Amino acid sequence: MAPTTRRDYLGQLYTSSPSLEDVAEQDSLLSPDPAGTATRYPNTQIQIKVIDYDDEIAETEKLLARHGVHPKPKPLRKKGVGRGLGGAFVGLCALIVVAAVLGCIGHVVTERALQVPRPKDEYVGVEQWRGEWSDEELELRKYGGWPDHQPHESLLKIVDGLSKESRAAYDWLRTTRADSNRGTAIGLASSDPPERIQPAPPAWHPTGPGKYTKGSPSKFGDLMEEWRTGRQHSECEKGSWEDEYTQLHASMLNGSRTPRMLEYRCPLGRTCGGLSDRMFGAISTFTSALLTGRAFSAAWEYFLPIDLVFDSPYIDWSLPYHPNTTRHQNPLVYDRPEMADGPKFYDADVMVPGSRMDAFMKERLDTDWDNAPWAWLLTNIGSLIRTLKYVSPGREKLMDLGLKPRTAYACVFNYLFRPKPSVLKFVAQYTSLFALPDIFAVTIQIRTGDQSMQNVEGGDVDQVEKYGYFFQCAERVSQVYARQDQKIVWFLLSDSEHLKQAALRVFPDKVVVSGIGASHLGDQNKYAKNTTETLDRFQDSIADSWIQEGADFQLITRDSGFGRLHAFRRGKSASTITISVRGGYNPPDCGLESAVANFEYMIEDTSLG
Repeated sequence: MAPTTRRDYLGQLYTSSPSLEDVAEQDSLLSPDPAGTATRYPNTQIQIKVIDYDDEIAETEKLLARHGVHPKPKPLRKKGVGRGLGGAFVGLCALIVVAAVLGCIGHVVTERALQVPRPKDEYVGVEQWRGEWSDEELELRKYGGWPDHQPHESLLKIVDGLSKESRAAYDWLRTTRADSNRGTAIGLASSDPPERIQPAPPAWHPTGPGKYTKGSPSKFGDLMEEWRTGRQHSECEKGSWEDEYTQLHASMLNGSRTPRMLEYRCPLGRTCGGLSDRMFGAISTFTSALLTGRAFSAAWEYFLPIDLVFDSPYIDWSLPYHPNTTRHQNPLVYDRPEMADGPKFYDADVMVPGSRMDAFMKERLDTDWDNAPWAWLLTNIGSLIRTLKYVSPGREKLMDLGLKPRTAYACVFNYLFRPKPSVLKFVAQYTSLFALPDIFAVTIQIRTGDQSMQNVEGGDVDQVEKYGYFFQCAERVSQVYARQDQKIVWFLLSDSEHLKQAALRVFPDKVVVSGIGASHLGDQNKYAKNTTETLDRFQDSIADSWIQEGADFQLITRDSGFGRLHAFRRGKSASTITISVRGGYNPPDCGLESAVANFEYMIEDTSLG
């Protein structure tokens, strides 16, 4: 069957030798803007493939001409000239010249394939507001950031065993992904003077994924797209709401539009949960801000500022950090008469089960947060997909904006939050391996309990047998879903260091770990020695969570929001199995389709969605 989408065509490109007719017929599938000049040469790499067919040089020149390449050598002699020895000599010279010209053609084609004109990003970003720093904030601004980490030896062993072609593709991804996924430092982490807020530019590379040899054609298609666009493939399709909301948000913060603020808060003295709880709460708050036309902001006063662990690619969602001191907030917003009464506070921290959260969200949307110009929300419950499924009129509005249940979290996360550059650099070491077509990666997330995070020393306790059904499930998933020409890799996430070390001994050729210690943000105040350690530990969690999203399949602990949140972020609903760690649990046959959890099932459980 002929491919019907650009991704299908890219994936099939090197699985057979295409004829020029195939190239010409499918050419339009590769260009998002056939009429634009910015993508004039989106498919030049195809011409390297077909240039070697000697009997099709004339047709090749026509195809090249269509892309602006005109190798037209002038005739060497008129017809009938050059007979006898002189003619032979002239003929020999002609052959040499033709060969040289054809070599130049190939060189021109190759050079154009390596220097494909790219669309220029003219977006200049959003200006950041800057006030005076408090003494407390000045101390926090001294934080040097998450230190560079080297990948664990378990990963390096797999990388060392890659084929020459796969290693080249891995090195390309590793060097470009960390750059192209960056956002802009805001708030306490901002530069002086602060940069305008915008995503990092695309990261181009001359070689890209190379030639398809084996493995998943679909994953190879994703890599071809990444090479062509300079951006990592995402399940999210950018909607018009992003640009519109960016303009609305900026105009409220700069005073050109009457501000209507909705802030996600974790106030001093409240335990707001770990990474997943806080992220669920932030996304729920943003969802409501998007639906009611309010400017979203976020502040964690307990017990670390969010802008020191996340950057932003589009909007300034940062707020002053003053749990112990005070600082004047943006006067263009908060000195206005309508803000004089202060914020109206809403506590939805324990809004479970789902029906109660749905009712809460519906009431807030119906009354537009009681028409308060300034509102605070504290919640640790996810409601984005539930709003898309159950809450009217929010469901209709979100659908009109282009958000879909399967990919909504991927889109909103990508719009709001980006890990710090050092974290992205570490994450890319792992996700670049998982992205290779000849790798089938499975994330195994086993939540054993917070006490395991502190018991990192002691006896050599082998827990692989205790949690054996996770590994049995991974084996079945690998048998059923992986191709025979793919190497199996299991990325193990657990709060038990003993379990990870034991798994490395039992499955030395499959298990890969990050090598960074597990931590739970809600308990940092009990175990961290200082603010720097608290910030570092939290970013340990961010690194682990972002790595797991690069896998082809996820096995997650049912009662943990950590795995669930990032299953949503991946935007792939048919590639997750939830497993309980509670006693008396009868694990499913993970090779059956019925074992795979869809998002509709997952939003009815812990932390919702």
